[in-house]
Amino acid sequence: MLRSLWKLQWKQFAARMKKGNGKKTSGGWLVFLMLFFVVCMEILMFVVFAELVPLCEMGLTWLYFAMAGTMALAFSMLGSVFMTQAQLYDAKDNERLLSMPIPPKYILLTRIAMLFTTTAGYTLAVLLPAFGIYAFSYGASATMIIGWLFTFVALSLISQSVCCALGWVLHKLLSRLRNKAVVSLLYMVIFMAVYWYFYANVNSFLSGLVMQGTQIAGAMKYVWPLYAIGMACGGSLLHTLLVTLLSAAIALFTLWRLSASFISSVSTSGAKAGAKHKSGKASAKQRTPVLSVTHKEQRKFFTSPAYLMNFGFGLVVIPVLPIAAAIFRGKLMQMISLMGFRPEWIALGIFGVMAFCIATSCATAPSISLEGKNLWVLRTMPISGKTVLLGKLLMVCRLQMPLVAVSVLALCLIAGCGIGLTVLTVCVCVLFCWFVGTLGLVMNLLAPRFDWQSENQPCKQSLSVCVTMFGAYFFAAVIVGVFFAVSALHIPGIAAYAVTTAFLLLASVLMHLLLVRWGAKKFERLEA
Repeated sequence: MLRSLWKLQWKQFAARMKKGNGKKTSGGWLVFLMLFFVVCMEILMFVVFAELVPLCEMGLTWLYFAMAGTMALAFSMLGSVFMTQAQLYDAKDNERLLSMPIPPKYILLTRIAMLFTTTAGYTLAVLLPAFGIYAFSYGASATMIIGWLFTFVALSLISQSVCCALGWVLHKLLSRLRNKAVVSLLYMVIFMAVYWYFYANVNSFLSGLVMQGTQIAGAMKYVWPLYAIGMACGGSLLHTLLVTLLSAAIALFTLWRLSASFISSVSTSGAKAGAKHKSGKASAKQRTPVLSVTHKEQRKFFTSPAYLMNFGFGLVVIPVLPIAAAIFRGKLMQMISLMGFRPEWIALGIFGVMAFCIATSCATAPSISLEGKNLWVLRTMPISGKTVLLGKLLMVCRLQMPLVAVSVLALCLIAGCGIGLTVLTVCVCVLFCWFVGTLGLVMNLLAPRFDWQSENQPCKQSLSVCVTMFGAYFFAAVIVGVFFAVSALHIPGIAAYAVTTAFLLLASVLMHLLLVRWGAKKFERLEA
């Protein structure tokens, strides 16, 4: 039975990678994104551990590996805790599997095993550069290789156990909150703020760690688990055995406690969701069909943790940009003066930054897929496919356009772009919101995904999201290219910018016509 469940999990994963709406599609984009992320991550980790490797010359090899283990634990837990909560407690097929004669611990074990592969990947992404740099610099004995392998497995088990415990706590917390999506977005904002703060100060942090290595080593010896991890990687078989036994004990205890409360946690979640649905009061306001769909989409966006966390971060960054520009205006203007940027180039730079934020917030790209098996509800309502698509598009435009317009206006005034360029830059950025919104819906119509088990899948592992995001990046580059191509014809800067704006307006209109004509018919033929 356990083997069958394990095969089912992998078959579902493989099917999600290969198809969408019953039609096979290429997983090349997803593989490319994963490889790109891994390469960027490995480059950063190699730089970090190249700065820390002098600790080994000071006789503090165990401290070097203890820091590597600490970073691996932190990175894997931050990357997996929300995924663990969603996969264990919010999966769509929980109730169906629990209604079968399957022991709950088997269901829990197979889900944790799938999550463990992701956690192990995060752990390996940190430990592999640390091990590789040390082996390249000092070589590696057989006992060290054994210690590395067992430490990798032990850290992955500890990290997944902590993620399961935190996921259970998070599930209990979110089940008592009215809007759990806001909590998820807050987590993402804090995580990104900490990440960029560390990235901006990484050189000073690493230099301080190396210079104060002896003092840090003296303090960390009192934190026995970290000391044991460092000694295990250094080749101590005794510490390797102790770390392995400790991780196994933590994993078994966590599995025992979660299996005891799994049924009650899932049942409580479903009961509360049903109660919330029954107690919800219908709005007394009368809306047009398009606005009704817009209101439904907006409510979905702000109440779905996966949806808001993946596509709401840009909405937080956009209003922060002019605040940051005002705080660092002196340095910003000094850099502009030294680089000799013309006003049109500054405006293009502002557009580029906004285009990146808009592309990463393309909430229309998964919006059709998120209907899932409930697509028939929209299909049976007395509204056309065109109305549904316009309602989804209007939701994104209402969220993005006002924020983008105000933010771009403030940035242009801070940078001193002039009235004409400021107006054109606001228009270009607002039009880009419209274009990306329609592009997301068109791509989602071409590659919908209705076979998801968790909302994270259409939001993170969707071909339409990948194509929309990278397509928007590419089209932003095309817009910049059009400006320079027009400028090469000796047309004044502001006139070239106006021609670029007209080009984007034409592209947005054509994309919109494609959506309301072809897209409306395509939507009415979709089947979940």
